[in-house]
Amino acid sequence: HARGNAEAAAKAYTKALELEPGNTDALYLRGNARLDLEDFEGAIADYSKLISLKPEDADAWFNRGNAYYEEGKYYEAESDFSRVVEMDPQQADAWFARGNAM
Repeated sequence: HARGNAEAAAKAYTKALELEPGNTDALYLRGNARLDLEDFEGAIADYSKLISLKPEDADAWFNRGNAYYEEGKYYEAESDFSRVVEMDPQQADAWFARGNAM
């Protein structure tokens, strides 16, 4: 959603997912749009489905951690951020976010 219209973008990604339910790009981008819209439960659902399809996707784990954090689910957030640093120990943002969730 390059022009900042997260609501319209989420609708477009939803349509893409209706046509192609396993589209991991659409899941990731709809999760991002939902995160921007503060629809944290929706974002968590999108990132969780993406993680089930691509468990090595560190960005999905990181963004789901952010959504959990925004919902006040700090244990879940810390767990996701910990998974990111296991995958990439040089990921400074994940270390920082993990510390915030503790």
